[in-house]
Amino acid sequence: MTSKKKPTDLRQFSYGTAAAELAQDGADLPSSAQAETADSGLGPSDSEGSGAASLASLLTREEARQWFIDLRADLKQHRSDLMASMAEIKEDLAAVGRRVDETETRIDGHGDAINSLIARQDISATGIEALQAKVEDLENRSRRNNLRIRGVPEDPEFADVAGTAALICKDILLQGGEGTSDHEGTHSAVQFERAHRALGPRRDQKPRDIVLSFTSFTLKERIYTLSRQMKDIQWRNLHISIYQDLAPVTLKKRFELREVTTALREKDIRYRWTFPFGLAFQVQGITHRITNITEATEAFHKAQLPITFHPLKPTDKTPARDTAPRWQRAGKGGKRLRRQPEEGHVPHVDQG
Repeated sequence: MTSKKKPTDLRQFSYGTAAAELAQDGADLPSSAQAETADSGLGPSDSEGSGAASLASLLTREEARQWFIDLRADLKQHRSDLMASMAEIKEDLAAVGRRVDETETRIDGHGDAINSLIARQDISATGIEALQAKVEDLENRSRRNNLRIRGVPEDPEFADVAGTAALICKDILLQGGEGTSDHEGTHSAVQFERAHRALGPRRDQKPRDIVLSFTSFTLKERIYTLSRQMKDIQWRNLHISIYQDLAPVTLKKRFELREVTTALREKDIRYRWTFPFGLAFQVQGITHRITNITEATEAFHKAQLPITFHPLKPTDKTPARDTAPRWQRAGKGGKRLRRQPEEGHVPHVDQG
């Protein structure tokens, strides 16, 4: 590239401008100056000679021609540099466009894969819930011969857990009109496969439950039924209670519905627990089955029992969000696509 020259102001080489400036300067001279000029003996011819000498010192035609040649060369070089820069920019834009297209394709593929994973996760979650229900049922079935006795102090007097439990069961059978007054006969009739205190430390200084595993399911059911009919069991000045031995998961679910069972007992409505887990009760000949607090509120309203229950804690389920991208044209006639804005969309989390 040729070296750049300082641009020349061509207006100073205009003949018309120079003549006009000379005429203006002559017109602006005072009369005394004009008189002095006349007195000096300088005539029109001398003035014209002076003007010609000034014009002769201006840019010649050859110099002007060379200046335009240099200007044209400079403009041509600048144009070449500009075209090269534009070519590089176009090449970079084309590379960026290819990478964006590849990224969009991968995003689309990832969105489809995520949606497929979400669908498979839903199927897996349903299967896991069914398996958990089966495991819960199997655990409860393995405890079907068990009973829990609550309220017996952990004193040396009751160190013999099996003997103490046998005496309690004998008294329940006697109060229910079953068995005989022969202590030995009744004691031998009540047999346990296992009898021990509940595992784990004591809570709030309360005695641990006595867990009994009967050898006879029929005898266990008879004792449990009699204890439910008696409601208030007094044994040696102790207030004791007898419960079914259930899985911890089942106990937790029943605990969450304790407000419902309390309302049913207050209204003298009988209920029963079902499998899969549920609570069934009958009102005006219509059987209702519920599994959570929300269903309980709906069932009570349908049964014309205006009671609203409140859940213990909010659910942590989040609705699945569609991850499929939405694309639009980048401009008029554009072949590439760009992703649409989300328009401030915030996924709603169901708080139960």
